[in-house]
Amino acid sequence: MALSWATREVSNDQKKARRTLKKLIRRGVSDGKRRKVWQAVVGTASTSESDKNYAYEAAVRYVFGDSSSSSVKGSSSSAAVSEAEATKIVQVPTFGGRVRFQDHYLTEQGEVSAKRIMCILAKKNPDVDYCPELFDMVCVALHFLREPETFLLLQEMLKQSKTKNLWYFRLSAVDSKMHVLTFGRLLQQHDRALYLHAQSLGFEPGEYAADWFRRLFVGHLPMPVVLRVLDCYLAEGSKILYRVALSLLTLIHGQLLKATSRDEFENTVAWFCYQVDGTALLKYAFSQSISKKNIHNLDRKSSGLLDQVNEPTHQLYNRPRLSGPPSAILSETDWETVYQFLPAVCSINDPVVVRHRWMQSSTLHPECTQTSTHSLADPYQ
Repeated sequence: MALSWATREVSNDQKKARRTLKKLIRRGVSDGKRRKVWQAVVGTASTSESDKNYAYEAAVRYVFGDSSSSSVKGSSSSAAVSEAEATKIVQVPTFGGRVRFQDHYLTEQGEVSAKRIMCILAKKNPDVDYCPELFDMVCVALHFLREPETFLLLQEMLKQSKTKNLWYFRLSAVDSKMHVLTFGRLLQQHDRALYLHAQSLGFEPGEYAADWFRRLFVGHLPMPVVLRVLDCYLAEGSKILYRVALSLLTLIHGQLLKATSRDEFENTVAWFCYQVDGTALLKYAFSQSISKKNIHNLDRKSSGLLDQVNEPTHQLYNRPRLSGPPSAILSETDWETVYQFLPAVCSINDPVVVRHRWMQSSTLHPECTQTSTHSLADPYQ
């Protein structure tokens, strides 16, 4: 019997779903099936809807306080997001990536949901400060999944990336650089002539693909093709990124060898990406022989080139830009902005106002003398 979505049941068991749906997913997933398929292959389909809602509302309360969970899109207590709620999240953690809502066509409410999920992921994963793929993955997932489902999907992807080497994300800047170097070595193995030609034009072909990996091809391929790539990526892991990137270059091998400058090379690739057919691209990608063992071997060779890379011994944080006028007393919005940029070790508790400018008295002394948990230097706990 021919494989067909009409005759194939999507199992909630992750291992079974990956095994039985692999060939169908490579052929394409309809928009109507994508919600169930994505959750099944990542491993969140077995969690009940009520448990997903409860877990996400608890996460929202943990990060934003009790007043925010009632406006969570898709939760059991769903309500329209107010204008105040829409402007509450001033900054969004980037994890070293780029925040480009214009590439995703989300509604205003969808953008608020994406910001909220990113903030919660940052608080729930204090050990992860670099994962540039997160923002684009969150935004794409929100087109098909409810907000609680999207959060649990990304949380599970992060969890698997921490325990399974190369599964979804590279969770450090060094590993991301290794990703690029490994791709360069893969291209050298599969198309040495193209690799050497790119070097003769003055750049490493691996670095050219760096933004493809950081953004999961969002903004580089048409969105229907991006979705086809993500279908396979969620089911089979990060090896798919190598397959697709390699195919984008080798499919136009002849045209690229005629390029006489880096600009001409990049313009040729960009034009091909703009009009590429997703079915033909993936069919060619899966004809490439790329094994996980080979990728691990290339990673080991690439790691030697990264030994001399100077990495900071402490995490680096960008200074937030405050919206209000210069003042010795920050507004509530500015406090929210500053708080979101604090390292996890400095933001153990949610801030609680004990004295503000509109309260009576102009000194903090009464509150600081009444409790041992505050000091004059720490009016916010």
